[in-house]
Amino acid sequence: MSSAMRSTAMATPAPTAANSANTTSAEAAAAPRLKVLLALEATGGGAGRHVRDLAAGLLQRGHRVSLAYSQERVETGWLEAIDSLPGLKLTAVPMQRAVGQGDLVALRALRRLLASAGPFDIAHGHSSKAGALLRLAAHGAGLPCVYTPHAFITLDPELGRLRRLAYGLAERWLATRAERIICVSRQEFEHARRLGITAARLRLVANGIGPLPPAERLPARRELGLPAGAICIGSVGRLAPQKAFHCLLAAFALLESAQAPLWLAIVGDGPERPVLERQAARLGIGERVLFAGPGDGARLMAGFDLFALPSRYEAGPYVLLEAAARGLPIVMTPTGGAGEVVRHGDNGLVADDHGHEALAACLQRLLDDPAQRRRMGQRSRTIAAEYSVDRMVETTLAVYHEARAARQ
Repeated sequence: MSSAMRSTAMATPAPTAANSANTTSAEAAAAPRLKVLLALEATGGGAGRHVRDLAAGLLQRGHRVSLAYSQERVETGWLEAIDSLPGLKLTAVPMQRAVGQGDLVALRALRRLLASAGPFDIAHGHSSKAGALLRLAAHGAGLPCVYTPHAFITLDPELGRLRRLAYGLAERWLATRAERIICVSRQEFEHARRLGITAARLRLVANGIGPLPPAERLPARRELGLPAGAICIGSVGRLAPQKAFHCLLAAFALLESAQAPLWLAIVGDGPERPVLERQAARLGIGERVLFAGPGDGARLMAGFDLFALPSRYEAGPYVLLEAAARGLPIVMTPTGGAGEVVRHGDNGLVADDHGHEALAACLQRLLDDPAQRRRMGQRSRTIAAEYSVDRMVETTLAVYHEARAARQ
């Protein structure tokens, strides 16, 4: 694991290029009101949440916002939430996840939108597909563009060599079609540099969350089905290969607790659930592992004693911010958010590698030291306060103004 991931975000400064966008709120407030076009293909997960928060924040500050989204992978709850934002103009564009002839249809639709609903001051594409299409459309129209990957696909360690090469070349070429590229963590920033994207185009803008609704420990534990007095390691996420819950199960099987019964609760659902349930049974831990299914992870975290993130790769996951805001000590693999939201030895531990033994060693260290868990939990609350939605919106606006100046 790199030393940057073990260090704290305050002790280790972000790359200089990332800091240059950090203008003050007063400077942003004095800037002109903008007409912004956002685009997003897949509305689930962190990208959908980010776009919703960004759109709301821009509208609250008096900017005019349009959003192009795809109906192919739209989530009902997200659409209802985004449609409720006063003043937001929504347009469905036939963007598809897979590369194909449909991309030409979507590109033409975006170009028509730029012509009919414009002129816009800035375009901002989110995630790979909408980011690629909007960059092409905006570049052809002479419109300054910003791109937020929300985790480059090339971060995936399981990606084959040829696909990694192809996607890397595509990202490097498309980077020249955006005035600025926003990374949400230092790790993603450093990965972009390894792809060959120039530091001058890159900016670091962390995700942010608002205050979490109050949640009580005992009701959350009852809902999860935890026995009284149990120590609960908890995690939240989609049960998919990227999240590596198989690693967490293997780590949990190695743990011991002399203080109280030890349980693992996983909130979320996905295609790997049957495989993970069989793995838990095979490891002899099935009776102490709760697959809670889909639910309000941020609320149910109130029932956890510590939080674990075993992911293979991330950009800047919201669950880390939520766990920190709930006052939990956090153990994670060396991925996005390590060294920033989770500061090794301060509010949590970052494993040396992605293996289950390294994860288990960190978990065991905290299980053996309740006082350290309490101290780290208190620090988590303090650190979480640094990552607000307002800060994310203001810093994004600063990047917009940079992008416009770079285009002129």
